[in-house]
Amino acid sequence: MDFLAQSWLGDPHIALYSICAINIFEWMGFSMIIYYAGLMSISDDIYEAAKIDGCGFWNTLFRITIPNLSGTTNTLILLGIVGSLKTFDIVIQTTGGGPGRSTEFLNTYLYKAGVQQFNGGLSAAIGVMVLITAVIVVVITSLAATPLTR
Repeated sequence: MDFLAQSWLGDPHIALYSICAINIFEWMGFSMIIYYAGLMSISDDIYEAAKIDGCGFWNTLFRITIPNLSGTTNTLILLGIVGSLKTFDIVIQTTGGGPGRSTEFLNTYLYKAGVQQFNGGLSAAIGVMVLITAVIVVVITSLAATPLTR
């Protein structure tokens, strides 16, 4: 197991992947609970009718379960995208934006510009850009998730 003994947060080539793995691990439980709630909201009558009609496991999965969880999936995608725009605490606590600038996000750059370099104008501009990006992503994602009706 010597391959595991490496500088996960100190190597600029894999530090960002390590941050991503930490973030995924942090929010995986929340996503599982939301998916569990979505699964519990699907009526047992639908599964029973599919079983009577002769649907197997895979047909039931791809024709009943996944389509009924599309709203839950869209919500989690939206929360994930917006949550990734505000990634700050993990980066500051683990790498501080380093090594070099390989794990620096907009929010850590905002912090460094505003607090460490006393450049309030630049940090305010970065904050506005993060807000505009979040609004655009939310609008695009919600429009893509809304079914077209006549």
